[in-house]
Amino acid sequence: TPAVRGLRFSFCPPSQVELERRLRGRQTEAQDQLCRRLKDAAREIRHWRDFDHVVVNDEIKRTVLEIRTILDNPDTAPHGPLDLAQRIEELLASGPE
Repeated sequence: TPAVRGLRFSFCPPSQVELERRLRGRQTEAQDQLCRRLKDAAREIRHWRDFDHVVVNDEIKRTVLEIRTILDNPDTAPHGPLDLAQRIEELLASGPE
C-alpha cells in the first residue's frame, strides 16, 4: 500500500492589524496577553517555510475553498514561492508602528 503523507498547513491573518482587530473583538484576553499573542503570531509567521501550504485566512468562504483545492491537488501550491514570500513579508510589515 502507498504511504500516507500528511499535509502541514499554516493559517495566517491577512495583516497584523486585522489579527489585532479580531483578537480585541473577542474580548477574551487582558492587554498583556493580547500583546504576547501578537508577538507570538509574528514569530510563528516567520516559520511559514516549515509548512506545505500557507493559507491567508481573510474570508471564511475563500479560505475553505482554498483548503479544498489544496486537498484535491496536494502537490500543487496555491501560490508561487516568490508570491508567497512577498505576501508573508507584507504581512510581517503590516504591524502597528
